[in-house]
Amino acid sequence: MKKYMLIIICVLSVLEVSAQKIHWLLFIDTKDTAVGQMDINGREFLKNEFVDPINAVLFDAGMDTKVYDCYDNNCSPEKLNSVVNSLNVSTNDIIFFYYIGHGGRSVIEDDSHPWPQMCLGQFDEKKFVDLESLHNKLKAKRPRLCITVGMCCNSYANIPRRRNTIVPNAVDYSGDSFRYYEEEKQLIVDLFTKQCGSLIATSASPGETSKGVQFDGLKPMDVYTTCLVASFDELITGENSGDVTLEKLFKKTGTLVSSIEIVDKRGNRSPQNPHFSASLNNGGCGIINPEPDPISNVTVANDLETVQNMLDATLRNQNVPSINGFAPNAVVRVLARDGRTQLDRMSVEKYLSRISSSGELIMRVIPVRTIMSGGKIAELHVREILVDRRY
Repeated sequence: MKKYMLIIICVLSVLEVSAQKIHWLLFIDTKDTAVGQMDINGREFLKNEFVDPINAVLFDAGMDTKVYDCYDNNCSPEKLNSVVNSLNVSTNDIIFFYYIGHGGRSVIEDDSHPWPQMCLGQFDEKKFVDLESLHNKLKAKRPRLCITVGMCCNSYANIPRRRNTIVPNAVDYSGDSFRYYEEEKQLIVDLFTKQCGSLIATSASPGETSKGVQFDGLKPMDVYTTCLVASFDELITGENSGDVTLEKLFKKTGTLVSSIEIVDKRGNRSPQNPHFSASLNNGGCGIINPEPDPISNVTVANDLETVQNMLDATLRNQNVPSINGFAPNAVVRVLARDGRTQLDRMSVEKYLSRISSSGELIMRVIPVRTIMSGGKIAELHVREILVDRRY
């Protein structure tokens, strides 16, 4: 993986997972007329630099992954309610909810309750969702680990009281694919499997707004998401002392956000102090490594989840299935971690044959987009998460 900090020489270790599936619930308001483009950038950065690499490592360790990527018109209270109600969670699973968008708190709300209400792409205050109420609803699904993050303002507004409803250094992430050392992979697995319980976090304390800014080398996006990704990368690839824990990650993120000097248009300093609360226990949830289902024939639709399942099965089973759904002479373009720069291009048959024999080098292949022709996939664009075995 491209490093933000100096990497220490790593000792090889064996990966073990103690969860069956990680469910990502990403709700990002990308259609807002004021900050929509900033949230588009935030969504891209969060997925490219946080969600996809973590999923690749957990997948490589035997865990299944599921991403509910809800943005534009799908970022709504109704969609959130639908996703949560239909969520099928086993006791060894992980839920990770992340929201980017507008929020606030009632002027009559007691500050002893630090959590904001989320607007979720609309401004009918009757539909606002209290972050803690959502957290409790997700915990009621009884996952092994539940993480709920609200990246939104927590400033005062004339809205009803909550209801029980549902600065880093410059980063160049346009280079080649991610590369993880074995010890870094183990740290990521440990981060999500060595603790049980729940954690809730908000990007700002009561009365504060959540800021957006443009750091050198990055697109404009919210400060909190940028700092979360930078803190995660430093914990995983930097010099560590002791265990890597969720508490360390969110404490480090909060400290970094609070340290960034942000001045408003009037020249006044505008503080932002993230807050989190954790109820976590270390260890002890058993080990589950789901066996892959054998595959022989796959029909691929214009559906990235279906494509992801096909790529996962090809990597896990180390054989090339007979595939329907691709146009004649269909090609695969391998993109850099920014999802745009092309690194390689080949036929779909050649690409699937290559990854079926590359399990030691490729942890996961992430489909980015498809280009259709005559109802079939003419081009498949992918990103690769690689293992670095130089040490």
